[in-house]
Amino acid sequence: MIAMKHRLAVLAACFFIGIHPVSAFQTLKFSRLHGRTIAEQYCRDTKATSWVNGQTKLFALPSNVETNEKQINIFNFLMIGLPVTSFIFPALLQLAKSLTPNSLEQLTVITALFVSNRAYLYALSVTIVGLAALRGSVDSPQLGQRITDLTEELLYRPSLEREERDDKVSTPAVIESLKTSGLKESLDQVSTETQALILPIFVSVLLAISVFSIPFWNELSGVVPNDELTPIFNIQELLSKAIPQISQVWNAFLLALFTRSEVRRLGRELSVVDSAFVEWAVAIVIVSFAFFSQIWTAQNFVNMALAVLVARSIQLGKFPAIVGALSLLTLYDATSVFLIPAANAVDVIARSQDSIMLANASPASSAMGSVAMQKLTSGTFQPGLLVTKIGNQLGGSLGLGDAVFPSLLSTFVRRFDMAQEDEERVSLFAVSIGGYLLGCLACEFAPLISSSGLPALIFIIPFMLGSVLAASSVSGELTSLWQFDPEAEK
Repeated sequence: MIAMKHRLAVLAACFFIGIHPVSAFQTLKFSRLHGRTIAEQYCRDTKATSWVNGQTKLFALPSNVETNEKQINIFNFLMIGLPVTSFIFPALLQLAKSLTPNSLEQLTVITALFVSNRAYLYALSVTIVGLAALRGSVDSPQLGQRITDLTEELLYRPSLEREERDDKVSTPAVIESLKTSGLKESLDQVSTETQALILPIFVSVLLAISVFSIPFWNELSGVVPNDELTPIFNIQELLSKAIPQISQVWNAFLLALFTRSEVRRLGRELSVVDSAFVEWAVAIVIVSFAFFSQIWTAQNFVNMALAVLVARSIQLGKFPAIVGALSLLTLYDATSVFLIPAANAVDVIARSQDSIMLANASPASSAMGSVAMQKLTSGTFQPGLLVTKIGNQLGGSLGLGDAVFPSLLSTFVRRFDMAQEDEERVSLFAVSIGGYLLGCLACEFAPLISSSGLPALIFIIPFMLGSVLAASSVSGELTSLWQFDPEAEK
């Protein structure tokens, strides 16, 4: 969850103010509504419906059909187009090199290079938030049903049209076992408040595992063990070579599933292709580029496909629970950067002849920073970070959590929008996207915090929550938003 920043990011932000947030918000804002419902659109185009207490239910939102199609297509085109437009960075870099050193023309091109690089990074993350919200808002609000549906979508090729999926006679064995084992019903019974509490705890546990595994798996270069420690070093050396290889194969397989699922969604929503062979072929090519060729644009696509599906799975159904969960996640983000040191933040733990000497494997001095640096400096692709590059140098990076967790709010307010009938109201989904972009912009003005990185959520979440609360308060919908429950909607 760290926005790794370039030293010229502050200069770039001056141009970023007038370019990125305004144009993006104008593109995403909702036009006036004209009486058609989102239910009518989804019945016509995708037959996607939401489930409440096991019954099919369509949420109504007065809206122009063409406008709704444009909303999701904007993000779909960003998902496809952003990897293609990355060619602008090497082009600008070559142009800057060809100009007179330190000339006004060269400085202008360099500034444009870094501005576009930062804007590109945030465009990646806002695409995740937008797609997760627009797709997630028609997923089941019940945890068990939603996990079952997304598992089937990930592992198989169920119809993306809800009515056809429900009317089918046969069900894959894995999905049938989820339904008959009672797991689905048990998950449905987990309260929203419990989910909100478990989420930050679960994320913290994952961070702890990642942090403390770094010094164990890193090679202990320069260390000559004595006879007693030789077996330990031999085992560590064997595992440090075998585990990454096994992990790479497993990660490639899993990410191929997520990528195939995303390719299918894009093909269906853009009416481009609906072929299992094409989906798998495209997914395998992208994942191969990400893992074997180390092409950063392919790695970003794979990360985004992973993030969108994960964000759809971890939805919360009550606004107070979302506020609480996001507050805890923001506190966790700040704590892991500012207060918790990395497991390998010291140069030497012990220097006696009978002790193991641990060298500092990363310049990062915080827990979150050490994990991010380990991913960035690893010789193999490790999912979890969106990155941009200028030539062979890192331009910036942003953790997937900085897009996945804000999606909790955007998805919920999207559901709230769909349940309203006022043609003149302001879309809270659009407001949340605007707040997200403002939070990203605020990151550009924050000072660089040593090698610990920047906890982006401490800027993104307050801006998103503040924007939504302010807009709903002005429109008189704050009480309705606070009490809104998707599962109780009829």
